Amino acid sequence: MERYGHGGDIYSREIIYDFSASINPLGLPDGVRQALTEGMAQYEKYPDPRCRALVQAISDEENVPEEYVVCGNGASELLYKLLQVKRPKRVLLASPCFVEYEKAVIECGADVCYYERKQEQQLRLDEGILSYISDRKKNRVDMVILCSPNNPNGDVIAPGLMSQIINRCIEYGITLVIDQCFIGFVDMDVYPQYDNIIVLKAFTKLYAMAGLRLGYMLSSDTEMNQKIWQTGQCWSVSVPAQLAGLAALKEKSYVEQTRKVIRKERMWLAEMLSEIGLKVYPSEANFLLVYSQLALADALEKKGIAIRDCSNFKELGEGYYRIAVRGHAENAVLVREIGNIYGIEERTDTVWQKQL
Repeated sequence: MERYGHGGDIYSREIIYDFSASINPLGLPDGVRQALTEGMAQYEKYPDPRCRALVQAISDEENVPEEYVVCGNGASELLYKLLQVKRPKRVLLASPCFVEYEKAVIECGADVCYYERKQEQQLRLDEGILSYISDRKKNRVDMVILCSPNNPNGDVIAPGLMSQIINRCIEYGITLVIDQCFIGFVDMDVYPQYDNIIVLKAFTKLYAMAGLRLGYMLSSDTEMNQKIWQTGQCWSVSVPAQLAGLAALKEKSYVEQTRKVIRKERMWLAEMLSEIGLKVYPSEANFLLVYSQLALADALEKKGIAIRDCSNFKELGEGYYRIAVRGHAENAVLVREIGNIYGIEERTDTVWQKQL
């Protein structure tokens, strides 16, 4: 498997059900579809390179000054720009984590070190990372990149631990980057903003806008923000993406409904996969990390189902898969087919029809 491969690459395969990309199963909000349709006359124009209307709307949504907001062609682009501007020498990651972090760090010429999440902790981040942050001899990092909820296992960093990490980074002058691209699926407040904290967010997952490519960064370092705006091409956020972002921020009931659906279906899917015999890791996001003793990806692909093979995640390997939480009908198909692989299809008319 390609080392920095991702989910969602279904274009060379005949896929009916895509569980490899963790996108909102409710699909693109109606308000966003309407905005894209009604705004077509604007597509002939160059986009606003500073996304002024969108920045103002995000500023209002996040309750931060407009100068704290930077928009980009997805959160991934902003990560690359951030690293290019900050030029860290050594970056700490908590593995397993999003594979793009390592790629981006290496491409900017920095070294990478890792804090390994522990199996006995169900891969949840623990206080052991604090010693790595403050180790000025062995690691001596000047940037830490964390993800909450974490990709691929979906754990949210506990607020108490997050406060300790923030304080430790402040004490040692370390830049802390928190990727919150999946936070919209979780009922919690964002972490507080400090001068050395940078938050990455995206419209991609929550609003099912992966093809439109839109993300944003929050930071009180306004001088750095201006440099990031000036880095790379001038028009990285298209007119459709900006219109979609403005419309998406108005979709409050859509977000509430999403959280209800994801919470219910995640519980059901985790229970059913566990009963089949898979190891299911605790998750607060719209996906589940599982371990299977039987090979699943190729067998499911023959049935037109894609899941995310996590063998290219550091600390994981063969047998680990990330499965998106979809709507109930799709989830039931997945459970049935995995049950077939495990040879227990006779249970499909009883246990797997159970609703929460």
